Amino acid sequence: MELGADDDILELEPLLSRYGARFERAFPGVSIDMDVDLAQVYIITVPAGRQAVQDELTKLLTADTENVDFVELNRSVTLVPLPESPAASSLASGQRLANDPLAESQWAFDAANIDGAHEILSRAEPVRKAIVAILDTGVDAQHEDIRGTFFASPASDDAHGHGTHCAGIAGAATNNGVGMASLNWEGKFVEVASYRALSSSGMGTVESIAQAVIDATTDGADVISMSLGDYSPTPPRVIREAIDFAQQREVIVVAAAGNSNQDAGDHMPANIDGVIAVSAIDASLRKATFSNTNVSLKRPIAAPGVDILSLVPKGGYETKSGTSMATPLVAGLLGSMRALDPGLTAERAYEILHTTGREVDDSRQVGRVIDAGRAIAEIAGSRSSS
Repeated sequence: MELGADDDILELEPLLSRYGARFERAFPGVSIDMDVDLAQVYIITVPAGRQAVQDELTKLLTADTENVDFVELNRSVTLVPLPESPAASSLASGQRLANDPLAESQWAFDAANIDGAHEILSRAEPVRKAIVAILDTGVDAQHEDIRGTFFASPASDDAHGHGTHCAGIAGAATNNGVGMASLNWEGKFVEVASYRALSSSGMGTVESIAQAVIDATTDGADVISMSLGDYSPTPPRVIREAIDFAQQREVIVVAAAGNSNQDAGDHMPANIDGVIAVSAIDASLRKATFSNTNVSLKRPIAAPGVDILSLVPKGGYETKSGTSMATPLVAGLLGSMRALDPGLTAERAYEILHTTGREVDDSRQVGRVIDAGRAIAEIAGSRSSS
């Protein structure tokens, strides 16, 4: 529930008490000065098993337009379910610039021209490291391939594994002679931060996701990567407000388009204004069979998302498929771009992804495929000419 800017929760206390409801601020770390809307959001809890009470109280609060701006359910949200049977990649992998022993098996390097990006990044120095925030089930911060690039942040363990896999794609240490490779050349460009939007079962709530967005933003994230969501033609207002809070502070927000082979226009949070919505392609550079389309949205892009190698907790490596895997690849690229140009705006960042992206047969369904080499070259060229 969100109150008006000048309203006080105490005005509603008699009504809430009558129904045995408790209230607390949803985002106590957000002051009125930071964001007047989020500061006025409250979680209302009714006694367990009292659905009729919840329904009646919701109706009364919604009708109180003098004090209450809106009421919505703090419903469950999940990670984007992964396809059960990922297709094996058929695209041949070549020799890599990076010396990571598993890099040659990473077909996404060829599809997204990651070697081209490494050619430039290996000779470049970042202005500063960019922070890529993974909003997920947590990250195993002690994994050998992420330990050196992990930014001190709340969720440094992962009982599920989904968040760790996404983190490795976004920013595993690269050219360190260990495991897999990402865009993060020698760990100089990106630090990976972790915020637990989802539990160990892969479930979260509207509040937990919004809180993770707020926390990542206030901790200085440059890019937020969300491989989560569900069917929601009208996204929860609280999540929209949290993402707006991030975007006002020039955080670039990236979200998975979803794995239902439908239109991502109905998939939250990818369908929120300003969010870069990521669909998945396979090794044949076609839309992955499971991937949602995204071109009904304002910022569509595609990236490899089938049979993607990355980290799993306790030091392992596995391949997984999904727009969940495509999303952190885009986020990691955006992080490297922001490291080279800290003034890069979200609007300009998407423009570069799109204009340098590769047209493929299914681009009318999933947007252009990222070309990391060309995108990094665009940033590096702009920096050298300024």
